[in-house]
Amino acid sequence: MGSLMICQRSLKKMAIDFTSIVMSILNDVVRLAYYTDGLILVRMDSGVEIRFPVNKNPRLKNGTEKELNNIQISPFGLHWPDLDEDLSFRGLLDGDFGQQS
Repeated sequence: MGSLMICQRSLKKMAIDFTSIVMSILNDVVRLAYYTDGLILVRMDSGVEIRFPVNKNPRLKNGTEKELNNIQISPFGLHWPDLDEDLSFRGLLDGDFGQQS
């Protein structure tokens, strides 16, 4: 029973820590987003970096380097006007890189 209580406390602490990390990122400001070597990289004002592979997204995976680098940044996410794709920062943090085909 004692180890179960410790495990439950650890899981609660991990959930709280993860939530605070996500909230701090969501309150952070995106400074730069770009494509390189098969990845989209997003750099936040705090220095946090989010990366994800374009091949996980059906609309991005066939984009040219020029199309993939034409990224519009909003307070809520990223938009690729040439590829008609939008991804939210919340979704990216949850591992959602777009609809799979």
